[in-house]
Amino acid sequence: MIEMSEEFHISSFIVQARPEQLSSLTHKLAELPGVEVHQFTPEGKIIVTLECLSTREISETTSTINQLPGVLSCNMVFHQIEQEAANEPVTFKQPLSNNLERG
Repeated sequence: MIEMSEEFHISSFIVQARPEQLSSLTHKLAELPGVEVHQFTPEGKIIVTLECLSTREISETTSTINQLPGVLSCNMVFHQIEQEAANEPVTFKQPLSNNLERG
């Protein structure tokens, strides 16, 4: 559990990856803090969300994703900022590893 500052950011991304590295890449993405892998195609498109506390974390995570082996691009498609009361606890969801056991 994390203590909130004043903002909570929810964003989603389309990650385009090399198809031959899709399996290992989806697992690496799922290990990143606040990142959840939702869906992917055999052609290498991966839908991910990121839940974090600042735009700086979004920028840092995007940079990290772009540097992963096999990533061709990472593009944000949605960003929402929730204004919350200070010190309100937030629990980040962790994806189930068996959701990644595809293709």
